[in-house]
Amino acid sequence: MTQLYYRFSGNVEAALDTPYWLIKVVLVSAGLTLFLSCPPYTLVVNHLNGHFLDAWTFIDIQSHSLLHPHGIDLDVRRENMVFRWTLPVLYWLTGRHLLVMLGLQFLIGLGFLYLAGRMAYKITEDKLSATFFTVAIAHIFVGVWQFADIHGYGDGVAYFFLLLAMLSRNYAVIAISLLVVCFTDERAVISVGFALFWWLMDSACRKNEFGLPEMIRQLATPRYLIAFLVLGAYFISRYYVINTYFSDHHYSTIGHLMYFEPSHKNGLGGSFWRSFEGLWILALAAMAILWTTDRRILFGMAFICFLVMLGSELLVHDMDRTLSYGFPMFFVSLLVVKQASSTKHLRIFLFLIMIICVSHPQLFYMGYNKILWLEPLPLKLFHLFYEGA
Repeated sequence: MTQLYYRFSGNVEAALDTPYWLIKVVLVSAGLTLFLSCPPYTLVVNHLNGHFLDAWTFIDIQSHSLLHPHGIDLDVRRENMVFRWTLPVLYWLTGRHLLVMLGLQFLIGLGFLYLAGRMAYKITEDKLSATFFTVAIAHIFVGVWQFADIHGYGDGVAYFFLLLAMLSRNYAVIAISLLVVCFTDERAVISVGFALFWWLMDSACRKNEFGLPEMIRQLATPRYLIAFLVLGAYFISRYYVINTYFSDHHYSTIGHLMYFEPSHKNGLGGSFWRSFEGLWILALAAMAILWTTDRRILFGMAFICFLVMLGSELLVHDMDRTLSYGFPMFFVSLLVVKQASSTKHLRIFLFLIMIICVSHPQLFYMGYNKILWLEPLPLKLFHLFYEGA
């Protein structure tokens, strides 16, 4: 096994000896992901043939009247979508062509993997480690959903812009990216806090200053102020729309613990693991390192972030989507583990994590006690052939 690993890693490292190594990693990762977890594109065909996906129908309505769309009472999801403006705006910009919109989402998925690879390389300063991490993240929900989301949720767009905000040093890019994140989905607002924690950890590790006074001073830096202003703008806009256009509407899902309702409880437990699969091992290693190195303040802050991430799914039924907004915590985990590991050991650790993520079936819970499986391409083709025969 050891010889196989070193032979494999040697071949991969040789393939990465090019200025365009990250593009190669992204294309291979995306290709392997699409082969092992083939998206349900047949639903798009059905939609174009008249069997409409309601979300895209309502997005079209929103693209004509963003602040006051009609038909809000037809479905519980529509009342949630009233405050989700990113997809309607993109749908309008793409000329209200669904295939163009889905093509844009596909490109955003490739962009997300590229940014993930850049971030991983920035942390590890090692092409092979960054490659193993990128391939791993390409095979969990947050990396697959941009290609598989034909239902009109838009989370993949939020994942991309959240990662862009974390990586960028341009204040305008950060502000616009966080606005896109917040107006994609209300659960994405929580993920802004995870981005703040990433900035804090990144700064602490670069400066090697882990004291509480330094962390407090970070809150007055421009990136944090921008994030707070974005959050303020989001909540003011939301308050204005509710009170101006929907003052008589009862928002039926606010405050409900959807997780424990009989029609949703089958997602209990499984979504915890499936959302990040092998990357949970990376998180556990990072928490252990923070504890054993007596960085108790950072340990406590990370623990709270993970609790918020896990607790947020109690309010929703599509749990995997919600948990995946916590993906910044796994870049934090990679940063912590890198600080305490040699390159040799980090490579082996990330290789094992990659194997777990790639080999794990792409299952996710979409609510109403339904667990869906994105089948490998050969099996998908077999089903299509069998149904058409």
